This record gives sequence, structure tokens and C-alpha cells, in this order.
Amino acid sequence: MVAPSLIPKKPGNRVKTDRRDAVPLARLMRFGDLTSVDVPEVEDEASRDLSRTREDTIRDLKIAKFRRNAFLLRHDIRYTGQATWGPAHLRWLSEVVCPTPAQHMVFQEYVRAINEHTERLGRLEQELHEQVKSWRLYPVVEALQALRGVQFTVAVTTVAELGDLTRVENPRQLMKCLGLIPSESSSGERRRQGTMTRAGIPMRVVPWSKGLGPLATPPTSVGIYHCGSNNHPKPSRISAGRRTCGCANAFDA
Repeated sequence: MVAPSLIPKKPGNRVKTDRRDAVPLARLMRFGDLTSVDVPEVEDEASRDLSRTREDTIRDLKIAKFRRNAFLLRHDIRYTGQATWGPAHLRWLSEVVCPTPAQHMVFQEYVRAINEHTERLGRLEQELHEQVKSWRLYPVVEALQALRGVQFTVAVTTVAELGDLTRVENPRQLMKCLGLIPSESSSGERRRQGTMTRAGIPMRVVPWSKGLGPLATPPTSVGIYHCGSNNHPKPSRISAGRRTCGCANAFDA
């Protein structure tokens, strides 16, 4: 199975027949210019659909909360507490009264939409936990959770999107599939690399990068060095394993 979008084609060729298509395909296959694609199994596709539905529900829940907050701010109704969506915040929402009955009905609909998305998210997460236990790639999900910061949902999303990892020969191919390789524009002796291409699996790298976030975070035990000047109130960079303010007269605070 090859990727149709990656088959080289001549831009000026407007005659298409089965015979004319077979000859170029045979030549490209002979020289190895066709890119093969992996066809997932039915259970792999089912786990992927369940994982993507959960992500869609989280996105809908965030949008519903944003709309509810925007509605309250338009009418200058503000929550004075600290933590949102806790027991105190939920009690405050139940006591909110809008200026007119129509506006109060709109507010109740916003709150009802948030509750529906929350219940839907709970059902999907429970079903995801139950379905993954009988999945053939469940051992891979358990192995990924041994990494620091990678929990169940991150591991399931990663494995569901990548599928069977035996189809890649080395880590370089895996990073290319994820779009985690740097872009490059080099010529001659000049080599210039840019940001990550992100040309792989769209937006599915986000849970993986969040799970590995603690791995990329500098340790909190790094010494803070400051020069004592009011012009440098906060450390601004890390140099030689030390967090400094960038001044040559920095000392250990």
C-alpha cells in the first residue's frame, strides 16, 4: 500500500488511463520511489477513534467554559474566590441571578452544556480504560507509563496515533513520523536549521510533549545568581548550569 499524495506526477500530463498509470508506477516501484503506508488493524482504528473523541470532548468543554465566562464578564458578574470549578465555585454558580429572565436562561444553558460535556468526558474515559485492557498494544501503553510524567491518557493517545511501533526501523524514522525533526535550509558550506517541521501526525504530538514536559524542565535546585542591582530584579538566563541575571557581577543569592 502506497501513499497516493506522495506519488511523483508530471504537471503537464492530462491524459489518464489504467495503462498509462501502470507503466510509471512500475518504474517508480522498481527504483524505490514509492512511499509505503501502514494500514492499521480494526481494533487499532477503534482505539484511535475513541481517543480522538475524548480529545474532541475536552476541546468542546473548554469552549463551553470560555463562553460561560465571557457571558458573565459581559454582565460584570465576577467570581471573587480563588479556585475555579471547585465546590465553592459550583455553589456560587448555582446562586447567580442575571438581570433579566432571558439572560438567566442563557446562563443556565451554558452551565448545562458544561455539565453535559463533563459527563460525556467521564463516560469516554471510563470506556477507554475498559477497552484498552483487551487491546493487543496494551503492554506498550503500560511500558510508556514507566516514563516520568507520562500517564495513562498520554500513553494511550500516543500508542493509538503511532500504531504498531515495529513498522519503524530506528528512532529517526519515528521522530520524522511525529514531525519532531528540525527544518533545514542549507546550501554549500552553510548549514541553517530552523524550528520543528511538525509535518507528521497533526496535533497529536501535543499530549506527548505535555507528558515529557517535566523531563525538559530544569531542576529546581539550580543556584540563583544575582548581581544585586535594581536593574536586574529577576534571573533571565541559565549559564553553565546556573540561573543568572546576565550580569558579570552576579553572586549567589
